[in-house]
Amino acid sequence: MFFASKWIIAVLIYVIAAFIPARIASKKGYSAVLFYIYGLLIFVIALLHSIILKDKSKTADKAYSNKAIIFSVLSVIFYYYYMLMMVMLSFSTDYVGVTAVLFIIAGKIPMLLFLISLVLARKYYYSIAIYVINIVNIIVSVCNLKKQYIDWISQGQILKMVTDLVCKIFGLTAMIILIAVVLKYMIGRSELKPGYGFIFIMPMIIEFLATIISWSNSSFIFEIVKTASGYTMHYLPLVIGEVLYILAILFLGLFYMEDADKAVKAGQY
Repeated sequence: MFFASKWIIAVLIYVIAAFIPARIASKKGYSAVLFYIYGLLIFVIALLHSIILKDKSKTADKAYSNKAIIFSVLSVIFYYYYMLMMVMLSFSTDYVGVTAVLFIIAGKIPMLLFLISLVLARKYYYSIAIYVINIVNIIVSVCNLKKQYIDWISQGQILKMVTDLVCKIFGLTAMIILIAVVLKYMIGRSELKPGYGFIFIMPMIIEFLATIISWSNSSFIFEIVKTASGYTMHYLPLVIGEVLYILAILFLGLFYMEDADKAVKAGQY
């Protein structure tokens, strides 16, 4: 009974606390309902996000549209839970010891920085730095897997090696396109021409293709079928994580597109 009452109090505090980012965002001209839900899902990040938002009443030419804010918030939420899922998966391994734990945490730093870059989306130079860090992280991971690739070749698992390399190349490509988009449309403020909106969702399409290629591994598909049949849950968190990441990249691209489109309509070019 005592523990139940503690949980009730904790939930009540959390529900009430979510009004703080909602109130701050509302005073700046943004949706209070959206930021209340945001606060319920990720309170600390929602609070930071609401604080750094441009005030529409004072800087209408630089403030986000409500649609852009929705895309930005959705991207942050999906990426946050993707990161949470990946961290949980890392800690569910058989590794033990302080060194292993520190290694796992260090491996998630680029993801944490990426999350921060989503919240600080208006800081475009910062976003580019994060995408570069992610590119370096992918290249380093390929170098670290060199021995694994040699083992796969010696075992005749050429397809597995090629699949992994293709997925990483696609990941690099997605980050490079994001850099190009930010440089051209966000920092360079080039005019968004009709019919060119697809470039903003290209990173999501590439990540989706990379996921399909990864899932094309027959043993992986077999495990997914077993999962659906209730035999194993081994790959389910990984599948959910991949879906969350694709959605995060999708809404990030839509945010950039909406922001670039708003600048065109406002005559900022």
